[in-house]
Amino acid sequence: TWMSMAAAEPFSLTASHSWQRDSNFGRTSTPIADTINTTALQLGFDKAYGRQTYAAKAKVAAVRFSDYGNLDNDAKDVSAGFSSEILSNWRLSLNGAYGENLNQFENNNSGEERVVRNIRTTKSAQAQLIYGISGLWALVGSAGKNTLAYSSSTYNYLNYSQNSVGLKAVYYSTDLLNYSVGVRKEEADYYNQGELIDEWNVDFSTDWRVSGLGTLGATLSWTQSERQTRPGSVISGRNYNGLTGNLNWNYTPGGMLSYGLSMYKTSNADQFNQRYVA
Repeated sequence: TWMSMAAAEPFSLTASHSWQRDSNFGRTSTPIADTINTTALQLGFDKAYGRQTYAAKAKVAAVRFSDYGNLDNDAKDVSAGFSSEILSNWRLSLNGAYGENLNQFENNNSGEERVVRNIRTTKSAQAQLIYGISGLWALVGSAGKNTLAYSSSTYNYLNYSQNSVGLKAVYYSTDLLNYSVGVRKEEADYYNQGELIDEWNVDFSTDWRVSGLGTLGATLSWTQSERQTRPGSVISGRNYNGLTGNLNWNYTPGGMLSYGLSMYKTSNADQFNQRYVA
């Protein structure tokens, strides 16, 4: 792997190339090996102007397989964000993202259609309004929309559109530790299955910066999820009432090296694409 970076405020340009030899890239019971070359170019923009911050990033990558050329693909990831402090104690944040990437083969759960060129397209838009940016307490409201679509006809029954809103209170016990309690509503539409999911979550969360190098985050939620088919009859046996949650640990010893561990128990309505944390 090699990487080159150039920066001229407020822009940055990064070029990289990675070479990978995988003895079982498809994660199949009968191993199949290949060499994968990825060449990427990324342009970034990050600019603070008074009480406002603007950021954007665009990345394209050519992913090429030596033996399985039918899996070659061009990955794309674009994101943009804006935040502004309003009056003396408010902050508004707006973020959007678009991505096209080859779905990980281990997530293609059809045996006959596991090693296929299945492009996963994601779109997201998020808004967050915070009151209390300089005190011990904060009130955070959020709203968002996410969509997911697969290019392979075998998997497009998993395509969905999701809307979410949330409100929570955050207590900052120190600069390094905070606790929060809040409520979220998720609405997911698996339109190719004709299934609608209406879900409420009550979240209890904490975020702890263990040191200057590591962070730990945890959320425990009570989830009530109701699944329906059009025009509105409840699908028997598929509703859920119980606990969900997640645990995330990240450690960055220095430079470009970092480690991460994540564990989730979640529902099909709550994709947890982006945590709503102040």
